[in-house]
Amino acid sequence: SAVCGLPSAVCCPRLNSSVPTHLPLQTQMRQMKTIDTLIFDFDGTLADTYPIIFHSFQTIFKEFKNQEITGKEIVAMFGPAEDEIIRRQFSAADLSAVIERYYEAYHLQHDALVQPQPEINHMLRDLKRRGYKLGIFTGKGRRSLNISLRHLFDDDLFDATVTGDEVSRHKPDPEGALKALAMLGSEPARAVFLGDSEFDFLAGRAAGMSIIAVAWFHEDGPLRAKADLILRRKEEAAELHSLLTRLPSRGSANV
Repeated sequence: SAVCGLPSAVCCPRLNSSVPTHLPLQTQMRQMKTIDTLIFDFDGTLADTYPIIFHSFQTIFKEFKNQEITGKEIVAMFGPAEDEIIRRQFSAADLSAVIERYYEAYHLQHDALVQPQPEINHMLRDLKRRGYKLGIFTGKGRRSLNISLRHLFDDDLFDATVTGDEVSRHKPDPEGALKALAMLGSEPARAVFLGDSEFDFLAGRAAGMSIIAVAWFHEDGPLRAKADLILRRKEEAAELHSLLTRLPSRGSANV
């Protein structure tokens, strides 16, 4: 069992694989770059926002199309940010009204449908205090991200945020992850991407980052086998700094 109390293969699966263990300890340490940057997905990672997303889409489909739509059908539309999804689904004559109604519903029911996450807030404050650079790369649009941030998190937690309507290529393309890294002045080899979906993992990998899968809001699935580390319980958020110190950066053996 690792120092963190989890099995070594779970909490630090690549600890002994990235740097040759036959080398002197000082040489091993020089070949390991310290993780100094964390980039988070938002929906399903930092907050369980799917209920408010479903509610907002169901509201506009019911009011403007008299159509009932399921959560599964809404998920199938994911990829572009909300405004683009709406443009694809509604007539041009209604667009302005539909978009405004979506964000009105998103804001008004946010507190009722999205629970505050004290463990995650504590984790972010602790990481910030320790000097980590914190960023967000999300597929949601700027407007909805700002609403959720105002409802859930302190203003000064994140050093850079990139949204789905600020990139030309959506996840799994790494454009947004690379943009966030550039805004933070960070190297991919010193960064970790935390997300809950295959698109998150693929985008982070393509950007050259290590991957942490977050499964504390939704059940763990086989896709998370692609991650370097899995966090299954929100209580593990308090251990993240300790786990990061045991997670060599990608490609560190070649440094």
